[in-house]
Amino acid sequence: MDIRARFPPTPLAPRLARRMLLLPYTGLMKRRLRRARLSSNDFVFGLHDSGAMHLDLVLRFLDRLPEGVTEIYFHPATRRCPEIDRTMPDYHHEDELRALSDDSIRQALLAARIERIAFSDL
Repeated sequence: MDIRARFPPTPLAPRLARRMLLLPYTGLMKRRLRRARLSSNDFVFGLHDSGAMHLDLVLRFLDRLPEGVTEIYFHPATRRCPEIDRTMPDYHHEDELRALSDDSIRQALLAARIERIAFSDL
């Protein structure tokens, strides 16, 4: 099956609407973090693609990362289970794990000199 059929792109209008709804909240959160002198990521990729972070999409994200600290949003899992299916029935958790584990991701990170870090590294 064609990967585009399994993971159709989210239309632009809903993405923009969600972004506009989140802007006040994210702005407030950033101000609070700065005031508390806490470090955080500068960008988030994959929020609108949650549950559908397949290999091609992740590679496209890595190719377009801005300067700064970026969080890439995943929900990987090794298998389906009733607890997850109740709240995330349309997510492709195993595909996300396969994408994260794929050697082409490691190669793309090395080629672009992207450093993987944990929040504790900030």
